[in-house]
Amino acid sequence: MHKPTVIENLQQFDNALREIAKLDARIGVFEFQRREAIIAAESKFKTEVSTMAANRQLLVEQLETYYRDNRAALEKKGKKFIALQFGKAGIKRGAPSIRLLKSWKIDAVIQAIKDAGRAAFIRQREELDKPAVKKANLNTEELAELGLRIRQRDEFWFETFPQATAVTVAESEARG
Repeated sequence: MHKPTVIENLQQFDNALREIAKLDARIGVFEFQRREAIIAAESKFKTEVSTMAANRQLLVEQLETYYRDNRAALEKKGKKFIALQFGKAGIKRGAPSIRLLKSWKIDAVIQAIKDAGRAAFIRQREELDKPAVKKANLNTEELAELGLRIRQRDEFWFETFPQATAVTVAESEARG
């Protein structure tokens, strides 16, 4: 990699854009090759991993069936799990979760909660609608009264024209 020189005129500026376009073309080639290598590696191991995952799931189901069928004998003297040479297992109570009764819809539940005077069970989230503030076109003073300001930065941008550099994939690969 060479150290860039200071750009002193438009010809050098244009040449720098040309070099960026060439580099972008080569980067594109390498990115394509990287993606192809990843796809090849993933497909190579996908079948083996999916087979092992299926075997693992089957074993987990068999362990759970055995444990549930023999739970009383396995959980002697108040123990809630068994410990063996290669691991331990048990059944634990899951975290409680709220679910709707079969015939209820969420709107009806919310209304029933309001009717019962349990509004604390209903969450209301307030947040600033930034697009609406921008659309209102408030001046600096009006924004300041609301504790806001608009920040806008100038950002340098550029666009290259790869077709103008006549860099081909084969040419990029040949340069290596």
